[in-house]
Amino acid sequence: MLPSPSFQASVVSPNCRLYSVLQTAPHGTMDEVFGEVLEDRIADSTPLKDVTYATLFTYLHRRFGYPSRGSDPYKDLSAAWLLSTPEPDIVIHVIPSVSGNNFTFTIYTTTERSPFSPEPISRDEQLRIAGAYRSLLLDLLRPVCIQDAHINALGEVEDDELLAYDEKEGEPLYEVKYAASSGYPILPGLVGTRTWEELLGQASFFGSDRLDGLTAIVTEGRNRILAQIPNEPVDVQVLIGMYTTLSRPNAPAIEIDFAPEVPERIAALQAVLWKDARPTSEDLATVNDAAVERAETYLDALAVPDDLGKAARRVRATARLHEVYEAICDACGRDFPDEVFDEKRVLWNDDDVQRAITRMKEGGHDALAETVEGLFSTDPWPTTRCLHALQAQAFEHRKNADPGPTPG
Repeated sequence: MLPSPSFQASVVSPNCRLYSVLQTAPHGTMDEVFGEVLEDRIADSTPLKDVTYATLFTYLHRRFGYPSRGSDPYKDLSAAWLLSTPEPDIVIHVIPSVSGNNFTFTIYTTTERSPFSPEPISRDEQLRIAGAYRSLLLDLLRPVCIQDAHINALGEVEDDELLAYDEKEGEPLYEVKYAASSGYPILPGLVGTRTWEELLGQASFFGSDRLDGLTAIVTEGRNRILAQIPNEPVDVQVLIGMYTTLSRPNAPAIEIDFAPEVPERIAALQAVLWKDARPTSEDLATVNDAAVERAETYLDALAVPDDLGKAARRVRATARLHEVYEAICDACGRDFPDEVFDEKRVLWNDDDVQRAITRMKEGGHDALAETVEGLFSTDPWPTTRCLHALQAQAFEHRKNADPGPTPG
């Protein structure tokens, strides 16, 4: 049995009351299609008859993300997922249960029904509902990846049919993408507290639904944050602007009322990071630890991805690289002796550096040797970078000095 190629389940949040199909029908009138009490003929007719709560929970969490329907914290393993079916008015409540399928899957309808005066459901309607339920169960066989492996509600997928690839469409036939929430943490101590309940209550109050309300709350907070940024020191504004002025896919640049000098200073820092320009003293002052930490706080609050700590270290490293190069050039009177380098390129490990220092001394360049030796002991990375660049320069000098054999 395979999932329907024309249907793919999703998490739903109907903005209306839900009614249990089996509990709002006269007793016994659904048994022929759905089974008697504690029986699930629909699930038992599919591979899902063998599902376990462990594999089902793992799969639901990986494919659909965090559960969104409340449950009994004492009796139930977790909260529940409410999933769509091919029939818009039929949804399936799924909660992995140690007690079997009858407690795991519940069929709901958005069509108003009364449990106090249940009306019979026609056989054709029962079959329509059963077909929707069955389609959802088979859809839980769709593979979802975890690194290089695939799982579905039954565990690891090894069935080649489920892993089939549609060459014409250039995509898998049945595989679905893992939930966008995969890998995202939940703040410890938040869910299940009064703060959490108040947050959800306020979300319902401020929006047409909780998600809409949360968006309104976040938008209000975002506007307050943006209004506060112009009051920060210019260094902090520059570091924030390094990232908020960039346009990314699905994330346009953010308009902020920066101080007048901020755009020019942003451009200068970007030249250092992207074009290896030499940092000025102002650039170095901008990437101070306090400013970096403060700017990161704002960027986190605005959900703007950044590598600010790494960028600050690079600015400082680039500045030190230029300082080391200047010190070496000053020590040799701006005329570096090319003869200290080997005829072949080297990796500039410890032995390579010591060999170059020895040749400097042998050539009478004691001040240069002393400078390089001292710099290498305190700043090995920029020193080897400089020696590498000077060696490349020496090779170019040798190449220009030796034009090769004369024709004829």
